[in-house]
Amino acid sequence: MKISWKTIKDMLCNNVVLKVLSVIIAIAMWLLVINIEDPQVTTTIKNIPVHILNENAITGNEEAYDVLSGDTVTIKVTGPRTIVDSLNKDDFTATADFKDLSKTNAVPINISINNTRYESKITISEKSDNAMRLSVVALVEKDYEVGVQTSGKVQDGYVLYNTVPEENTVVIKAPEAVHEQIRKVSLLLNLSGEETENFSYICGAVAYDYSNRMLDTKVNHMTISKANIVVDGVVYYKKTVDIDYNVANNMGDGIIMTEYEASAEKADIIGLKEKLDEINKIVIPEEMTVLTSEKQKIEIDLNKLLPEGVMVYGENNIFTITAKTESIVTKSISIRTGDIGIKNIPDGYEASINNSGNLSITLSGRQSDIDALDDEKLAPYVDLSSALMGENSVKVNVILPEDVSQTQSAYVTVVLTEKSSREPETDNTTASTTTTVPETSTSPTEERTEEKTTPTETTTEETTVPEEENTTPLQ
Repeated sequence: MKISWKTIKDMLCNNVVLKVLSVIIAIAMWLLVINIEDPQVTTTIKNIPVHILNENAITGNEEAYDVLSGDTVTIKVTGPRTIVDSLNKDDFTATADFKDLSKTNAVPINISINNTRYESKITISEKSDNAMRLSVVALVEKDYEVGVQTSGKVQDGYVLYNTVPEENTVVIKAPEAVHEQIRKVSLLLNLSGEETENFSYICGAVAYDYSNRMLDTKVNHMTISKANIVVDGVVYYKKTVDIDYNVANNMGDGIIMTEYEASAEKADIIGLKEKLDEINKIVIPEEMTVLTSEKQKIEIDLNKLLPEGVMVYGENNIFTITAKTESIVTKSISIRTGDIGIKNIPDGYEASINNSGNLSITLSGRQSDIDALDDEKLAPYVDLSSALMGENSVKVNVILPEDVSQTQSAYVTVVLTEKSSREPETDNTTASTTTTVPETSTSPTEERTEEKTTPTETTTEETTVPEEENTTPLQ
């Protein structure tokens, strides 16, 4: 049998009210059956937080606690589906009353439903934890000195010279295990960068462990007796000035000051700005900077040279001058008489040295200068500027570098005679045997006092001078 579209349309459109009413009645009948025959079901409610009651039952006895287990609880609830399906953890309250603490540090957990209409209709059939378990420790009080920990800086051109807390100690109450972690207690001072004068700030006290980490007071059951303390700050103006000094060398005989070393040429000073404006340098009196063989290092406290209220910033107030010295050493030099030149022979005369063999002279000076001597360049000579006819005892001179002196002299006998008329009157020289030195070679040792010495032996065959010098052959 074929059903047309018109037939279907007529079936749906005819008696519409009656058909809608039938659907409503069917739904109502279903709800009625459900309400009359509401089945019992069981569901799990998780992570209900456990609230602590009467905490002072522990904390009021100078004790602290940590929850080891039972801070949340999971339950199973049985009741009509229509009720149970609508429940969650917020519909329940779990509590642990510390008044009921057992000798094993356990507290029973009690659970109740917040909606009292459901109390008789549901049951709690199971709990994950029946008790909250605690670790209870005694609190101990100990005294700690406090320091000041500064962050930031004062205004440019100024320095924070000192910080002074109005209280030097605090009392910390905490478990013994926490006390063992505390390394220091500091007051946290935060500078704004605008400070130009003294100030007083309230600063919080903080405890640090041995890894320099801040200890949380709540987590560690720690209380600080004076959590906030006033800190007084002293602020000074800073200025850099020269250190004015002159070193006096009074080393005496037997030692030479090669140089000296000063610890600084400038110093940072601090004080009130109006006082520092009047100071441009620190002047050290000359009597304080005399270096001697016994006092080769001088230490001067610059603060003692500054007016009251002005001081050197930091720990650089001790100014030092240290001498670098070398001892005087001596050296003996052996000179062959055949190597001694003759200079300044009077016109019309000739001269000869009667001595033979070697002579010894003594030189003195710094070790480095003595070690650097070249014996072959000493050029020994005698000067006949003051010689008389006949035999003369004349000092033997040598050419020495600066800072080396001849301290022990040698003398030779020089015979001065009139020149024979048969000899040529040229320049009084005999090329094959004469040793001469230039007239301009004036020994530095001639005008020096005989002070220093130490020798090395040297042998030279011949020392010559330009032909224009007045010379005479050695005999």
